[in-house]
Amino acid sequence: MKEFFRNYSVVLLCALALGLLSVLPHLLAVRTLGVEYQGIPFMYSDDEDIYLARMQEIIDGHPALGSIFLYEYKNGFATQRSYGELFYVGLSRITGLTLPQTLVLAKFLFPILLFLFVYSFLLKILPADDLSLRKIWALVGSTLVALGFDLLSMRDLFTVLRGQDIGLQLSIWTRPVNPILGALFVFGYLNLLWKGIFNRKRWFTVAAGVLLGGSVFYFFCWGAIFSVTVVLGTIFLVQKDWSRIKDVAITIGIGFIVSAPYWISTLRSIGGEAGRTIALRNGMFFTHSPLMNKTLFAALVVFLLISAYLVRRGKIWRELAREPWWFVMLSLLLGGLLALNQQIVTGREIWPYHFVQYTKPFAMIVVVVTLSHLGKFRSKLFNSLGVIVLFTLFVQGVAVASTYRAVLPDFRDRQTEASVYEWINKNAEKDCVVLVVSSGERMARQIPAFTSCNVYGVYWLIDGIPAERIKHNFFVFLRLEGVDPENAEAYLREHHSLVRGYFYEDWDQMFKITPDEWSDGKAAELAPEYQEFAKQPFTQELLRYRLDYVLTD
Repeated sequence: MKEFFRNYSVVLLCALALGLLSVLPHLLAVRTLGVEYQGIPFMYSDDEDIYLARMQEIIDGHPALGSIFLYEYKNGFATQRSYGELFYVGLSRITGLTLPQTLVLAKFLFPILLFLFVYSFLLKILPADDLSLRKIWALVGSTLVALGFDLLSMRDLFTVLRGQDIGLQLSIWTRPVNPILGALFVFGYLNLLWKGIFNRKRWFTVAAGVLLGGSVFYFFCWGAIFSVTVVLGTIFLVQKDWSRIKDVAITIGIGFIVSAPYWISTLRSIGGEAGRTIALRNGMFFTHSPLMNKTLFAALVVFLLISAYLVRRGKIWRELAREPWWFVMLSLLLGGLLALNQQIVTGREIWPYHFVQYTKPFAMIVVVVTLSHLGKFRSKLFNSLGVIVLFTLFVQGVAVASTYRAVLPDFRDRQTEASVYEWINKNAEKDCVVLVVSSGERMARQIPAFTSCNVYGVYWLIDGIPAERIKHNFFVFLRLEGVDPENAEAYLREHHSLVRGYFYEDWDQMFKITPDEWSDGKAAELAPEYQEFAKQPFTQELLRYRLDYVLTD
């Protein structure tokens, strides 16, 4: 044990420091509030409250996640299954922590695991003949992936270090469920695949296949590692390396066997026109247009230039192309491009920008590994450069953590809502329905996250909710806002983003920021229907669906 800590003490210290930096915004915000803190965690990454509500649904006995907000549709179809959230629920059960506390623990624990997975992969692939170069650049690469996804500019960095505000900056890996769990699967898979294929250990090949199949809980994770595996298999085919082709085939075959129940149930549920509607509302586009990612392209240029330099220094192209580090790096680059461009063949593309969560780390690793092979010629210089980069990354981490101050007033305000959730948990029956009348949607989104109750209506609805219910909730919202039926069309034209949020048909419509023919047409269609709705007694309309409590600020 002493030998282990002596060999890996620096790695473990870096991992702990990274975990601390990841959870530090929450810790600093709680410390600043003192007695004002009432247990609402620091949730400022996208959709943290939604992920927490999905976990609470599992605890409440609704693992299908057909409707995490509304009471009536619990067994409806959900395109996003509960597989990822089960990791958090399991961690909560193991530790005895509440779900909000588990969310905070995961912000510390999961980035550490990501760092260690990337470090382990880099140790396998960096130059083996220079131990100091290998260890330093493995630290640089794993820290770059864990802390450097969104690097601050030097101007912003010095602005933060002077104590000035640039707005909140958070690590992408502290967002719950996705993309952090997918990143753990990606780099866990790459470690297993390397062991299986290059260390000739069949057990690891089988384990990699299981991980590939399990990664379908997040399409972008599965798409990234499947694409890399396909490219790697193609390289082995060109090399006529039949033994390794067999390993790749075993991995892919086991992956499809493990994921088969998911694919079968999904294809059954999204067939026909109804399925097309669900797919479009979940971010699918029907297109054959290619995409180019600048980060991947820049990494490819670096990779090819340094490869050419290595050839000039005495390497033979044919020998270089057969070195595992070289063609695995090529697989990461081409696999990333394949994941981003598979729609050229399939004609179906699911919001490809999410692939960047994994292709950007691929590019970082390629640059680090390729530079390390260049660094063999000047190892002292490159080791010094590595230490400087490592120090800079941790300074960046400190700067990012300190930006919590930008949202401190809002964080303090959120704590006042804890007493409401406590009252609901003590007094309301499980699965009750609360109509939230408020100037914003925060409490409507958070009641399902912090309690076992549902809400009557909320802005964020994708799966399993009939179109007539979405329209009903929209009209209820307009009544509560006091929208004059006679001026409804003008109001809807002016508030076109609200119309988009409820009724968008695809993500192009959802994210458009200016009025267009579609939004104007939708306003003209909805206005007379709202006028008819407004003629009915409001209580009668509300009680079309279950309603137990009304909450107003």
